[in-house]
Amino acid sequence: MKKIYSRVIIMFFAGIFVLTLVVDYVFAIKTETQVIKELEKKERDEAPVNVTVPKVEYKTESLKNPFQGYLKKPEAEAASGKQQEVPPPTLTIQGIIWGGELPQAIIDNKVVKVGDVIQEARIIDINKYGVTISFKGRQYNISSPASANMQTQEQKIEGGENEK
Repeated sequence: MKKIYSRVIIMFFAGIFVLTLVVDYVFAIKTETQVIKELEKKERDEAPVNVTVPKVEYKTESLKNPFQGYLKKPEAEAASGKQQEVPPPTLTIQGIIWGGELPQAIIDNKVVKVGDVIQEARIIDINKYGVTISFKGRQYNISSPASANMQTQEQKIEGGENEK
């Protein structure tokens, strides 16, 4: 009899506990729904906010022109408007290594890389067709002996005038 009585009491309190949870849940949903409706009403009733964006002016007077070359003319030549033509030094390319991270060339039996100076000429670029140098404010391209062969082979691949 005691077992039945204790089970009934446990069931009673469990029922009250579950009923309390359900009532709290219902009231929470009702309160949450009311709060959402109030917020939606406030959003609809509020006047739209006008944001004024200040006018921004872009001035490039002090910035470098990205389309302008990085080599500047000497001031005397720029002022006179005449540039004296000075031929570049005679440089002989024996070989080029251009496929890696550090392209190099063999010029006049010396291994050079981009940035090196040989006979007052600065190496600017090394690619599969040759070497670009800067000498006295001007740029010159020096073809490698192999680039002439590469270009004639590319022309042969494309076909001649009779094949069109």
